[in-house]
Amino acid sequence: MEDYWDMNTIKVSIITVSYNAVDTIEQTILSVLNQSYRNVEYIIIDGQSTDGTQEVIEKYKDKLAYYVSEPDGGIFDAMNKGIKQASGDVIGIINSDDWYELDAVANIVPCFESGDAEIVYGKSRHIYLDGSVSYSENMPLSELWMHMSVSHPSCFVKREVYQRKGLFDTKYRIAGDYEFMLGCYSSGVKFKYIDKVIANFRYGGISTTDTVAAARETLQVAKTYMDKCFDCDRETLLKLWEQKDLEVRLREMFLYYPQILENHLTQAFEDVSEGIYIFGAGFWGEKCCIALKNSQIYVKGVVDNDNRKWGENLEGIPIESPKILEGGEKNVLIAARNYADDICRQLEEIGNEKLEWISLEEIKEKL
Repeated sequence: MEDYWDMNTIKVSIITVSYNAVDTIEQTILSVLNQSYRNVEYIIIDGQSTDGTQEVIEKYKDKLAYYVSEPDGGIFDAMNKGIKQASGDVIGIINSDDWYELDAVANIVPCFESGDAEIVYGKSRHIYLDGSVSYSENMPLSELWMHMSVSHPSCFVKREVYQRKGLFDTKYRIAGDYEFMLGCYSSGVKFKYIDKVIANFRYGGISTTDTVAAARETLQVAKTYMDKCFDCDRETLLKLWEQKDLEVRLREMFLYYPQILENHLTQAFEDVSEGIYIFGAGFWGEKCCIALKNSQIYVKGVVDNDNRKWGENLEGIPIESPKILEGGEKNVLIAARNYADDICRQLEEIGNEKLEWISLEEIKEKL
């Protein structure tokens, strides 16, 4: 019996951009070449790698529709080069440290055949440096006004959408894919989600390591499309952007300017010479720990209400129960969580009159 996909007429172009990815690119290449869907052309744009990546690609050169290794102007310039070479009806982009599920293309093509979608995307499996795994969520497309709510590695786009919208804007170092997706959404391009894992995404690329710059660019992009916002209250959106801008500034302070946090704390409290407790062992607690360790203020301890964390370490500091604060000693704390009203109420209920604290919200206000 003739294979169903051999009869299919939709041609899919897949593009991989790479630079010094010798440890991962072979898995990427094989995930494309072994797709169960047959009508695929594969394009690789390499940025003139020097670590052996080119030698890996050369092994598969006869299976590629197009391959070049030359300097480029960044990841989105390289993607644009690939799109210009693509001849498929549909284009997918998979980076050199990610890989597709073997039925990825077979799962997305029927959505394009039905004619009711111009961009099709699914789930991505996220692989972290410690080996743990999570999955992208199917968020409302209106979330695009705030962040990249579409998993780009799992995305396939009709070539005519690129012809209509334009290619990736290379002035963005990190958020070019977000600008493309928000531009498409705000101009009425038809999106379709499928509830299947399409791609596997390794954390550690520039968008996951330089989170401050990524958030800055994302806000910049979102604001350029504000006049096209059609499904959110504009006043509410402006308030959300303001809140996000404050959070970005808070991250910048923790990461690059810990002395500003030190100055805030020494102004807020008479004496921090004995050190400061951090209440909250999550994302912001970790950022507070790092900032204070890079300042002149000693981190006395970390407390958290989650008893599963007790006995673990946060940046080398043991996590303890908040009960340690119930004595009569004087202690100063940072309530290291967004909207930490519950922590502040808990500190009031402890009844230790010598406790003093400041929340992230108060620090944001000072910024």
